[in-house]
Amino acid sequence: MHTIETRLCGRQASVAGITGFINRHLGDGPFSRVEVRYSIAAAAPFSAQAAKQAIGNLLRENGMLATLVSVRVHEGPLDAVTGEHVLRLVPAAVPARAAAGAPDAPWPRWLSRLLPRRLAPAAPPAAPPAPLGISAASAVAHLRLAVKLAAAHSAPDGGEVAQARITVRLPLLHAALQPLVDENAVETHKSLAEMLRRHGLEPASTFKVRYVFVPRAHGDGTGLATESDIDVALRRAGPDAAGGTAAPEPTRAPPVSAWRKAPPAETSTALPAGTMMPAPAPLVTIRVLGTAWEDFALPFELHRMALPLTFNRQLLADAGFGKLHPRLLQVASNSVPLLIESAAGGGFTVCPAPRHAGGAARTPMYHQRQSRQALAGALPVPAGRVELLVNAPGGVLDGASGEVVPALVIEVLAARLA
Repeated sequence: MHTIETRLCGRQASVAGITGFINRHLGDGPFSRVEVRYSIAAAAPFSAQAAKQAIGNLLRENGMLATLVSVRVHEGPLDAVTGEHVLRLVPAAVPARAAAGAPDAPWPRWLSRLLPRRLAPAAPPAAPPAPLGISAASAVAHLRLAVKLAAAHSAPDGGEVAQARITVRLPLLHAALQPLVDENAVETHKSLAEMLRRHGLEPASTFKVRYVFVPRAHGDGTGLATESDIDVALRRAGPDAAGGTAAPEPTRAPPVSAWRKAPPAETSTALPAGTMMPAPAPLVTIRVLGTAWEDFALPFELHRMALPLTFNRQLLADAGFGKLHPRLLQVASNSVPLLIESAAGGGFTVCPAPRHAGGAARTPMYHQRQSRQALAGALPVPAGRVELLVNAPGGVLDGASGEVVPALVIEVLAARLA
């Protein structure tokens, strides 16, 4: 017999909705297993323990003492936020002699419930469940959100966008999104360009889109903390924007090769190669390496941000640092930010705002990691890399718990070194 499966949403996504569906299909049993995969965003409050107990009581009342019951949250994060519960009823195998002696027409379900389980007739095979997947509309919605997040972390006045790199890690999302990107390349480039314009960014005339699928290879239920199912990385126009998949030409005319000679009508003097590309905006990457007590297994990174840049608690919160390390977010400060600016002779400078505590007393907010020397003014970083402690090297006191929270360790480096 085939597995009976349904999706419960709205008011039906509840313990009562689950037991009601099982009660209507008791005649299709006995069941070897009952599975519930629930969403954390259901309209009605849901308790896994209460659901498991209610299902067990219903099965015991109908003689299904050997049925296994599994109630867990959806494995996929996209399914977990849909508000839908998935219920699967797996019928037990029917002995061959029972199947041979079964009547042509099934008995009424109400009669099978009154009889012992061994006398219950076999129900007709149910239709196979529809394959699970992500719709194209849902995939595009996730892509738009990723573009919005990428645009929000892209500094203004940093030049035109030369490339958008789409990285997908969820197989179901890749199965829905990849055909849209590959089979409609021209429209895909136009759509991505329009998404950027909606968020105040202007695509370059040579705007490119690169799509890559990088499946997680860390085993079921395990992954890197900074990985997401889909993310979009934007690159500004300049030498660093090379690579990717070029957008197809909107007409049938072949593209002009860079090695061809200029048209005869062109009489302007050729310029040195160094002047052909616009100078890229100064970019830095910030990595939160860990704390003064212990390094993270994987640094938390904020990629390729244009200068000047203000590092503060809000910047970390917008990047999602608080979701991974909620207790450590309070170590950073909004009132005492770190200003990062490009230097005239190359590299950049880091300069903390003054921190006041206890009237006129000044308490340093940033220190060099190795020497623990406090930053009192602008620090030139000609080599393009510096490691700093955020807040007191000995830690800060958590007002809520009374515990000491260690200082953060950040690394600021030029984007070309990242």
